[in-house]
Amino acid sequence: MTRSAVDPEWIEELRRQIDVKREELAAQPAAPGMLPLKIACRMSSCKHGRHCLDYLRRPHRGFDATGVGDCRDCGVHIVDLPESGGRRYGEASELLETCVDQQGELIRAHYWHAPIDLWAYNQALRLGRQELNRRVADSIRKALSRDDAFVGRQTPYFQNIVAYAQHAVAGCCRRCAAYWHGLPERDMPTAKQLDHVIAAAQAYLHLRLPDLSDDPKRGVPSIQPRSLPTSEQTAELDEWLQRHIAARGDPTGLLRPVLSRIRLHDHLDRAGGGYLTATLATTSASKS
Repeated sequence: MTRSAVDPEWIEELRRQIDVKREELAAQPAAPGMLPLKIACRMSSCKHGRHCLDYLRRPHRGFDATGVGDCRDCGVHIVDLPESGGRRYGEASELLETCVDQQGELIRAHYWHAPIDLWAYNQALRLGRQELNRRVADSIRKALSRDDAFVGRQTPYFQNIVAYAQHAVAGCCRRCAAYWHGLPERDMPTAKQLDHVIAAAQAYLHLRLPDLSDDPKRGVPSIQPRSLPTSEQTAELDEWLQRHIAARGDPTGLLRPVLSRIRLHDHLDRAGGGYLTATLATTSASKS
């Protein structure tokens, strides 16, 4: 690699290009009991510049298939995504371009901007940066090196700091890595390709957790049930989320209570592209 993906100057350049203040992307965890809204990679919010770039996914019925770098829901060309032969694997400039471009896809931007939940944040403290980087590397290699191209789809959405990094940089499954990083959808990726995705995920963690110690932190307190939102608070927050999404507000980075009943659904508006609606499930979600 011509320059380390976790070089401090490189991280500052990434932060500047994303145009978000350090405080908004740094080490502040979410309030106890709050988790990222469960946004799937098929979803988009085109009105807010948050698209779905998965050209490998079957488009909506009656909608023309989009090309590489086009939104599958509105058809607008968002970013140039070269095939693997045109990628500069191992170069920090390639990682920089990719991380900035990922702000245009809803699922990626969501994890770049959502406050890290307290379970995942505490996990990072207990691991320390060295062990966290090792686990990120192991998880990405496992998800992207299996015969089943969709094996990584069991990557959790919350309460796991490694999962945050995987979703943010498209290192969660071979399908996502295929269009963002040019990895083969079915053939085995090369070691250089895997190292490239791992470097992106580790850079994400350096950006989001700039003050994380290299060594594990002892005595990190567990999360007590009494600190979680009450049923009344959960109902109030769910109601706010429903109103916000019904008004087609930007869903990027939004949080929900751990026992939220909110369920998101993606739709296509021919005039405006993809958008989300929200309903309440009949039973509460568990925190696991």
